[in-house]
Amino acid sequence: MQHPLSTSVADRRVKVRYLCKGGPCHCAVEDAEKEERWPARVHDISAGGMGLLAGRRFEVGTRLEAEAELAGRPAPLLIPMRVVRVERTEEGRWFHGCVFEDELPEADVRAFLRDR
Repeated sequence: MQHPLSTSVADRRVKVRYLCKGGPCHCAVEDAEKEERWPARVHDISAGGMGLLAGRRFEVGTRLEAEAELAGRPAPLLIPMRVVRVERTEEGRWFHGCVFEDELPEADVRAFLRDR
Protein backbone atom coordinates (compact mmCIF):
# COMPACT_ATOMS: atom_id res chain seq x y z
CA MET A 1 0.00 0.00 0.00
CA GLN A 2 1.43 3.35 -0.98
CA HIS A 3 1.66 6.02 1.70
CA PRO A 4 -1.18 8.51 1.15
CA LEU A 5 0.92 11.54 2.05
CA SER A 6 3.50 13.48 0.10
CA THR A 7 7.11 12.44 0.55
CA SER A 8 8.01 15.97 1.65
CA VAL A 9 6.47 15.43 5.09
CA ALA A 10 9.25 15.08 7.67
CA ASP A 11 9.25 11.72 9.43
CA ARG A 12 9.78 12.22 13.17
CA ARG A 13 8.77 8.75 14.34
CA VAL A 14 10.82 7.05 17.03
CA LYS A 15 9.10 3.64 16.89
CA VAL A 16 9.17 1.30 13.90
CA ARG A 17 5.91 1.67 12.02
CA TYR A 18 4.50 -1.28 10.05
CA LEU A 19 2.29 -0.82 6.99
CA CYS A 20 -1.05 -2.58 7.21
CA LYS A 21 -3.28 -3.84 4.43
CA GLY A 22 -5.95 -1.33 5.30
CA GLY A 23 -7.47 -3.30 8.16
CA PRO A 24 -10.89 -2.05 9.21
CA CYS A 25 -11.65 -0.49 12.56
CA HIS A 26 -14.07 2.00 14.05
CA CYS A 27 -13.21 5.18 15.86
CA ALA A 28 -15.14 7.36 18.24
CA VAL A 29 -14.38 10.75 19.75
CA GLU A 30 -13.67 10.35 23.45
CA ASP A 31 -15.81 12.42 25.81
CA ALA A 32 -18.29 13.33 23.06
CA GLU A 33 -21.83 14.21 24.15
CA LYS A 34 -23.27 11.92 21.50
CA GLU A 35 -21.66 8.52 20.97
CA GLU A 36 -20.93 8.06 17.29
CA ARG A 37 -18.56 5.63 15.62
CA TRP A 38 -17.04 6.09 12.19
CA PRO A 39 -15.46 3.45 9.98
CA ALA A 40 -11.76 3.85 9.29
CA ARG A 41 -8.89 1.84 7.84
CA VAL A 42 -5.55 1.38 9.55
CA HIS A 43 -2.75 2.46 7.24
CA ASP A 44 0.14 1.74 9.60
CA ILE A 45 0.80 0.91 13.25
CA SER A 46 3.62 0.94 15.80
CA ALA A 47 3.87 0.55 19.54
CA GLY A 48 3.47 4.32 19.83
CA GLY A 49 0.77 5.19 17.30
CA MET A 50 -1.13 4.51 14.11
CA GLY A 51 -2.11 6.12 10.86
CA LEU A 52 -5.84 6.05 10.13
CA LEU A 53 -7.64 6.71 6.85
CA ALA A 54 -11.20 7.94 7.26
CA GLY A 55 -13.91 9.57 5.22
CA ARG A 56 -14.22 12.41 7.71
CA ARG A 57 -11.72 14.77 9.27
CA PHE A 58 -10.80 14.80 12.95
CA GLU A 59 -8.96 17.91 14.11
CA VAL A 60 -5.44 17.85 15.57
CA GLY A 61 -5.71 17.33 19.32
CA THR A 62 -8.92 15.27 19.09
CA ARG A 63 -8.90 12.30 21.45
CA LEU A 64 -10.14 9.16 19.70
CA GLU A 65 -10.73 5.59 20.70
CA ALA A 66 -10.12 3.03 17.95
CA GLU A 67 -11.82 -0.34 18.15
CA ALA A 68 -10.51 -3.33 16.21
CA GLU A 69 -11.59 -6.96 16.28
CA LEU A 70 -8.58 -9.29 16.27
CA ALA A 71 -8.47 -13.05 15.95
CA GLY A 72 -7.65 -14.77 19.22
CA ARG A 73 -8.94 -11.93 21.40
CA PRO A 74 -12.19 -12.47 23.30
CA ALA A 75 -13.10 -8.78 23.03
CA PRO A 76 -12.26 -5.97 20.61
CA LEU A 77 -9.01 -4.12 21.19
CA LEU A 78 -9.79 -0.56 22.34
CA ILE A 79 -6.97 1.93 21.78
CA PRO A 80 -7.17 5.49 23.15
CA MET A 81 -5.15 7.97 21.08
CA ARG A 82 -4.77 11.60 20.09
CA VAL A 83 -4.63 13.04 16.57
CA VAL A 84 -1.33 14.83 15.92
CA ARG A 85 -1.44 15.26 12.13
CA VAL A 86 -4.18 15.49 9.51
CA GLU A 87 -3.81 15.58 5.75
CA ARG A 88 -6.16 15.16 2.80
CA THR A 89 -5.20 12.27 0.49
CA GLU A 90 -5.34 12.33 -3.30
CA GLU A 91 -8.36 10.01 -3.09
CA GLY A 92 -10.28 12.58 -1.05
CA ARG A 93 -10.04 10.73 2.27
CA TRP A 94 -8.39 12.00 5.45
CA PHE A 95 -5.15 10.61 6.83
CA HIS A 96 -4.82 11.01 10.62
CA GLY A 97 -1.48 10.48 12.33
CA CYS A 98 -2.25 9.46 15.91
CA VAL A 99 -0.22 8.76 19.05
CA PHE A 100 -1.41 6.28 21.66
CA GLU A 101 -2.00 7.38 25.24
CA ASP A 102 -0.10 4.30 26.40
CA GLU A 103 2.40 2.33 24.36
CA LEU A 104 0.82 -0.71 22.71
CA PRO A 105 2.46 -3.99 23.78
CA GLU A 106 4.47 -5.64 21.00
CA ALA A 107 2.22 -8.72 21.21
CA ASP A 108 -0.80 -6.54 20.36
CA VAL A 109 1.07 -4.88 17.46
CA ARG A 110 1.95 -8.33 16.07
CA ALA A 111 -1.60 -9.65 16.59
CA PHE A 112 -2.93 -6.58 14.81
CA LEU A 113 -0.60 -7.15 11.85
CA ARG A 114 -1.38 -10.88 11.66
CA ASP A 115 -5.07 -10.20 11.44
CA ARG A 116 -4.75 -7.52 8.78
